[in-house]
Amino acid sequence: MGLLGEPGTLTVASCARVGQPKPEIRCTGTFRSDDGRSTDPAARITVNPSLASGQTTRLDRVDAGSYVRISPARTEKYAALTLFGMALFVFAGAGFASRANSTGRPELRAGLVGRVGLRLGQAGIVLLLGAALCAVIAFLSPH
Repeated sequence: MGLLGEPGTLTVASCARVGQPKPEIRCTGTFRSDDGRSTDPAARITVNPSLASGQTTRLDRVDAGSYVRISPARTEKYAALTLFGMALFVFAGAGFASRANSTGRPELRAGLVGRVGLRLGQAGIVLLLGAALCAVIAFLSPH
């Protein structure tokens, strides 16, 4: 099993533009799982841009007749967004800890709250660097 379902390959038979007012490109073809145990001769997927007949693309079958296109760039974008959100959460904790430091109570400044604030700030910087790296990889990845 893949991250989302059963990984495999779709060999495109045809693509057509369907729908109004925002047309989509739907391709049909044969899905074959990587382990060779399952095939679906009537697999359909919505794509952009269109794929040529005979072209192959990587998919995960998530349910009977339901497919999701595997995209490293999309995965990296979600990873960057997640890491950025985590960094914001961590920086909020660091801000709370630094606010406790400014209360004028020396036992808080030198104690656990001060150390926690410092560690949260450091963790936030690491998360932001990870988010930036994922964003760069997503930007440079072929779509």
